[in-house]
Parts: sequence; C-alpha cells; structure tokens
Amino acid sequence: MKTARFKQVSDQQAAYLQLLIADRDADSRKHALETIAKLYRTGGRFKNPERILPHIIFLCKDEHEKVRRWAFNTLALVGTKKEVPSLIEALSREASNPDVLAAVIVALSSLANEEETRSILFRADLPLEGFALLAAAQQNPAFAQELTKTRVDIDSASVSDLRLATLLLGLRKAPENMLSERHLNRDVIGDLNFYPDELVSQYSVWAAYEDPGMDLSSLRIKPKDLFDFHPGIRK
Repeated sequence: MKTARFKQVSDQQAAYLQLLIADRDADSRKHALETIAKLYRTGGRFKNPERILPHIIFLCKDEHEKVRRWAFNTLALVGTKKEVPSLIEALSREASNPDVLAAVIVALSSLANEEETRSILFRADLPLEGFALLAAAQQNPAFAQELTKTRVDIDSASVSDLRLATLLLGLRKAPENMLSERHLNRDVIGDLNFYPDELVSQYSVWAAYEDPGMDLSSLRIKPKDLFDFHPGIRK
C-alpha cells in the first residue's frame, strides 16, 4: 500500500502565513486562508500545524463572510475531529447564509466520518441531498455514489447549488452528466460562462481549466471579448 507523500511548508513561508492570517485587513486574512488551502490540496503540510490551527478556528467567526467561508474550507483540510462540536454549532449560526453554510458542511464531512456526518446533518434538518450533498461530496468520497444520482439543472438551480456544482467540476469530483441528463458536462459548462452571478461564471471557466476532459472548446467566451469580463474570469 502506497503512503501519501507530503511536502513540508518551509519555516519561512509558515511564519509569513501566520502573520498574514492574523492581519487586520480582511483581504489579507482571506488570502492567507486561500494559500493554506491550496498548499494542503497540493500536498503541502505544516511542520507544526497546531500553531496556525487556532487562527483558522478563530476566523470561523470573523465578521467578514468571505473570511469565514475560507476559514471553514481551510479547516476541512487542516483541522481535526476535535473541531466537530464547533462545526455543529456553526450549522445553526450560519443557517441563513448558504455559501458559508456549505463551507461548514464541507468541513464537517471532512473531519467526521460518513455516519456521523449523516446523523449531524439530519438533526440539523439538513438531510444529505441537494445542497448538503453537493457540499459534503467535496471532501468525502463516501457520498460519491449518491452524487451520481444528483442533477443540477443550469436553467432552474439556485445560485448556491450552481456554485457548488461548478466547484465539484473544478475539483474533478463531479459525476458525468451532473449538469444535464442528456449532455456531457463539457458540452454544457460553457452555458454558465455568462451566468449573472460572478462566482458561478468564474467557477465555470476555472472548471474547464482544471478538468482534463475539458478545454477551450468547452467555453463560450471568445478570446476577443475576454477583457469585457471581470478579473476572476480573465485570470
């Protein structure tokens, strides 16, 4: 059995991220969390994660929504099972905020096992289907089979569901035909390039870049029109 290979984050970078994550500026805190999440997704690990974990947990109650969302997403990668009780509490605290709530579910499904996740979500009146399933499947492969039966209709789905679906596509965890029963994901993802919600449109382009089964032909954006779009898509 092969063991996972991890690359240790340098002491210099770890020290910089610890400073950045405690910065007064919300964009700096968000950037630090995004960087940590990217490091962990690509195999990076802190030598002493216990030094930065308290900062991540603290930011789960940050006044800025974007910071809280990234704090939960990062906690899913860096956290431990000890954080599950605080995530249970966050389910009710973030109940009116779909994007942050989804991030809470992502963290919960990552740090708790399948049975615990189902039980906790059920008690929180969040059965593992639709929105909750799309979030839980980001980090826990135990829900992959249920995900194959899920369709996210690009013409009628909520903004939150479309954000989660395009994220799954970019993470290469979405089943084929998720966006259409009759068409491959690569053939319809481009229809979301012009979606009114900025994140949905941005994620749809990012997904086409990340998924090896897609390429520029999957997009509806013409190169000559690129500078008409917001920076996230241009990047």
